[in-house]
Amino acid sequence: MNCYSKKFMEFLSSLLIFLFVMARPAYSSERAHEHGVGSILIAVEGNKIEIELTAPGSDIVGFEHAPSTDAEHQAVINGAKFLRDHSGIVTLSPRAKCRVEDVEVSSGLMRNEKHDHKAEHKHDHESEHKHDHKSEHKDDHNEVHAEFIAHYHFHCDHPENLAGAEVGFFKVFPSVRELEVKWITPAGQGAAELTGDAPNLKF
Repeated sequence: MNCYSKKFMEFLSSLLIFLFVMARPAYSSERAHEHGVGSILIAVEGNKIEIELTAPGSDIVGFEHAPSTDAEHQAVINGAKFLRDHSGIVTLSPRAKCRVEDVEVSSGLMRNEKHDHKAEHKHDHESEHKHDHKSEHKDDHNEVHAEFIAHYHFHCDHPENLAGAEVGFFKVFPSVRELEVKWITPAGQGAAELTGDAPNLKF
């Protein structure tokens, strides 16, 4: 993230505020954990393009509980790996000459794996009761917040030629049937709903 200026980060904060104000509370609440529905936020300023993709854990790995078997741990690893492969998830207008500079993937399921390691280490220094309480609390948290969030940071040499994007996400994760997209660019803002049958976006 060091390559992104303070001004650009303030711009992204403004985007999030805009999206929060524009969102319909009841609608957002109903769909926050709806399986098969994800979202994409896109912010463009100058040569910098920030994309945030959110999808339910059940559609990425097939479950939304803390991984406990080798197969489930591997599914989380594979899901994150596929999301990091930006070329299979989203392709920006070729004429804009964009290249990815950074990709970040996070999930409550991934954090739980780190937590298990830390909790096991911490167990040697604290009471078993305290450890169990923290583990249960963390597991409950993961049951509710098991979505995957991927951030893609692009630099485009010719942003004036950025007209949209091709979204290959549906081919990689076919259980997702809809992506709700919102964007803000120097030319304005907009919203659209993408599906596997209509996966391409035009700004």
